[in-house]
Amino acid sequence: MIPHRIGELFRHRDVTGTSGTGVVAQITQFSNGMVALCWLGEHPSVSVWDSLEALLAIHGHDGATVIYWDDGAIQEAADHTFDIRKSPASRS
Repeated sequence: MIPHRIGELFRHRDVTGTSGTGVVAQITQFSNGMVALCWLGEHPSVSVWDSLEALLAIHGHDGATVIYWDDGAIQEAADHTFDIRKSPASRS
């Protein structure tokens, strides 16, 4: 079982021209691995995913997306490869 955690989905670049850049969504990962994603912005919505890997396979945009977790960890999605490390001082 994984720990329950919350974070922010951050976009370095807007690949589709829809979500924008910076923090574009809030994310919750539950202890069973399921993930809820709440999109921010002009047309907010909520989606639920079976896993973080499934979410990032669709919304990772080949490295344009990073998740900043509330515990200071960073999770990047680059070509469906996931890297977790501690947060730097800046998210720029």
